[in-house]
Amino acid sequence: MTIPPRVHFVWIGTQLPWAYVFAVLSAAARSDMDEVILHHTDALADSAELQALKAATGVRLNRIDPTALLAEAGSAARTLRHAGRYRPGNGAGGSSVAYPVGYLAGDARDARRNPWRRSN
Repeated sequence: MTIPPRVHFVWIGTQLPWAYVFAVLSAAARSDMDEVILHHTDALADSAELQALKAATGVRLNRIDPTALLAEAGSAARTLRHAGRYRPGNGAGGSSVAYPVGYLAGDARDARRNPWRRSN
């Protein structure tokens, strides 16, 4: 399994500060990644910051529903726990935080079922 060459940023709220926008733009311009994805929970305010992101090459905006994604990750964690492959708190193999974060990032799952690939 290879790790896809993409960077994920997450923003909660409607107003993006320039400092955050510069971080996303810098990642798109300076990293060797194919794609920089900014996942956001709310409709972003139309602003100069948003326009800069929309104009940038290699940046994708992706609105997400965090409640639905966390519910999906919780359901998958329960399934894996019953299969004996997920044990919260057992060290390197499965912390209660690492699995949902990795699952929600989607890069370790089948792309056909990847909720992060939804575009709005």
